[in-house]
Amino acid sequence: MPAICSIINCSSGSDSGKRNDKKQLFKLPNDEERRQNWLTAIGNSLKEGRSVRKNIYICSHHFAVNCFLTEPTKILKDGQEIDVPRKRMALKKESVPSIFKVDSIDASQVQSDRSSNDMNVSASANQSSRKRKLSPLTLQDSNQVVNQTVPLGDAIPVKIIFCSPNNDRNCEKSVEEMPPTVIKNYSLQDLLNDWHSQDPGKLPLSWAINNTRDGLLFFYMGDIEISITRSILIKKDMSVEIKAYQVVAKIPVVEKITCLEDLREAMLKIVALQICEAASRGACKNGFFLKKPKSTSDRCRNCQIDHRRRTKNARRRERLLLNRKQNLKKNRRNIQRKYNRAIKKVEIIKRTIDGLMDRCSAISESSLEEIVKNLPPQMQETIKI
Repeated sequence: MPAICSIINCSSGSDSGKRNDKKQLFKLPNDEERRQNWLTAIGNSLKEGRSVRKNIYICSHHFAVNCFLTEPTKILKDGQEIDVPRKRMALKKESVPSIFKVDSIDASQVQSDRSSNDMNVSASANQSSRKRKLSPLTLQDSNQVVNQTVPLGDAIPVKIIFCSPNNDRNCEKSVEEMPPTVIKNYSLQDLLNDWHSQDPGKLPLSWAINNTRDGLLFFYMGDIEISITRSILIKKDMSVEIKAYQVVAKIPVVEKITCLEDLREAMLKIVALQICEAASRGACKNGFFLKKPKSTSDRCRNCQIDHRRRTKNARRRERLLLNRKQNLKKNRRNIQRKYNRAIKKVEIIKRTIDGLMDRCSAISESSLEEIVKNLPPQMQETIKI
């Protein structure tokens, strides 16, 4: 989709027909502070529906001349830094749009549209004020409203009484005689009765029930024979505790049981979830996870991250040990080479000294003293010693 300027009555952009209308577009900054400064400066000049867009563009026509960078750019050419004029305009860091001109014809048209809308609204208000009030409901209409609002099987029968102004006492008596609405709390005994009275074909398969000290325990035995892998513990306050391999799972399935249908949905959800591989060892806190269609992993997201970290650390330790062994061999080889070079240098120095000793023994004492006199004083003292 071509980008266009988001200011009202400005059509400059990549889709404008005229060549002269094409201006360079600048996108709103990603920095939150600078973006807010731009939106504050634009105000109500933004086109309708543009404020909710992620990418908003403003053309160069709405910026002052001092907002653009004028100094040339520097590039390297043949090893030298030269100045080159800018091919495209660039904004300064603190620049904000400040030029917003509205066409006078469009403004007058908008003003006339607003005045006509105000006249239509006032006319409709006058017509609504002249409407007559609705007549009271008849007895037949009242019965239809009650039957449509409250199902007959789920509510207390409603007694409709129409009283005249002279029969207020009878109305008060009839209201007092109406039975109060009682909200019954769903308990473990109700759930147990509903479970046993329900048709077994409508209940999820491979689920069994056990009455424990903490509440009703529903456990699933469809994964592994003679082993409980998934279980639901419903406490006395009807709160739910999900377990995977007898370890409490943190994955949210249902908060509270209010009817047998809630329990049935919780069972279906737990069976649809995948048990984490680390849950059998008691190392997973989630217990269950929703497996992706193309994923082959048997671990939840947290266990995957932990397994990757442990695998990475193990590989790093192996690599360090291998490098240490290689470094020992390398250091031993380097030390051997240094030793060989030192031995060779000692042999060369020894041969040189032997040659000098032979030459000195061949020279007479008088000539040797003359040679010593030509040496520096420190060397003379060393030779005498």
